[in-house]
Amino acid sequence: MVSYVTLAGKSSWALINSYYSSLRRGLKVERILIVVEDRDVEKVELLKRAVEEVSAAYGMSPEIKVLSLKFPPDINLLKKMFRRMGDIVLDITAGRKSLVMVSIVALSFLGGKVIYLSLLEEDEGEKPHMMIPLHLQKTIEVEVSGVHN
Repeated sequence: MVSYVTLAGKSSWALINSYYSSLRRGLKVERILIVVEDRDVEKVELLKRAVEEVSAAYGMSPEIKVLSLKFPPDINLLKKMFRRMGDIVLDITAGRKSLVMVSIVALSFLGGKVIYLSLLEEDEGEKPHMMIPLHLQKTIEVEVSGVHN
């Protein structure tokens, strides 16, 4: 089992669809951390409910936590959180650029996997996952080695 860290940003659908896609491809998660900047915190309850529903559809009920960060995001806080989480899959699909950058650097201290769900046609983005043709969805996965001390 892994910890799934997902970054919230402008698009709620991007976060939900990428999580759905990850589960559809076989990912099993024990814990979920939704990381959000303060300016997007109003979306958190909706996102938590959506993630719970998608998880339930796959027979899972992972522990879901939220980490709200001020801008600019604190890399040391993220590193501390990541150290406690074990094996991490970091989903950067919905995250704002500043949060994505800091999260990837924080993960590089420990190692893990970074994923991004790309849509080949932008006008397909604000729809539920299964309404977007699968041939237009491409997941990019990159292993990050724990190269820093």
